[in-house]
Amino acid sequence: GDVRFAALKSIIKISGGSHFDALIKALGDEDERVRTAAMEALVKGASRYSDRLVGLLRSDDWKVRAGAARVLGEICEGKARDELIRLLDDWDWRVRKEAVEALGKIGGEEVIPYLSRMLQEKDAEVRVSVVRALASTGSPRVREILEGALRDEDAKVRLWAASALGNMGSEEAEKTLIEALSDEDKQVKLTALKALARAGGVKAVKAIDPLRLHPDEDVRKEAERAIKMIALKHNMTVEEILRKAKGA
Repeated sequence: GDVRFAALKSIIKISGGSHFDALIKALGDEDERVRTAAMEALVKGASRYSDRLVGLLRSDDWKVRAGAARVLGEICEGKARDELIRLLDDWDWRVRKEAVEALGKIGGEEVIPYLSRMLQEKDAEVRVSVVRALASTGSPRVREILEGALRDEDAKVRLWAASALGNMGSEEAEKTLIEALSDEDKQVKLTALKALARAGGVKAVKAIDPLRLHPDEDVRKEAERAIKMIALKHNMTVEEILRKAKGA
């Protein structure tokens, strides 16, 4: 691995990343460092051979398919969209994951139905990538899909869904995020609090208030912070918004 890594670094240094065939061969290397170095070089020179990269999405080697998908995503190559959608059914979960992430970066309303279907994927790592990809499209259409992901069996998926909904700043997601405050996973609970600090209103304050007495110090602190943030957003003091929340 070390010898191949050093050799590839030399090729990149001498050719400036233009030695396409050597870089493609390196995409299939067993050493992840070699694959990563090849991908980085391909990203830099991708404009010269984007068509050839799209062709590599049909390689027999999963590492090459995954690497090509990542490179095409990094350069937001729109003409790869259909081939990347095809890869959502790839037999290898790592390829599916890279295809999902690439489609999220390329974006477009047309990828949303394909990505949302992937929330049925059995591998949780792929579902996390789906949530992130959906969020990165920036489309308001994904809000309800992300709300559904907040009920995923895997805590990591729920965490990313809560974070994405908070980043969208949509008060329509408030009810689902309030439900996430009851999540058994501490990190999901904390992420829901952070999301409500950005997207919540008076109803959120009413739900958050009891968490100021939670046995976990991190939860208590995040609850206090969330209420302060929501109060500030509504041009109210903490005392004023708590009074209003009690009457809500």
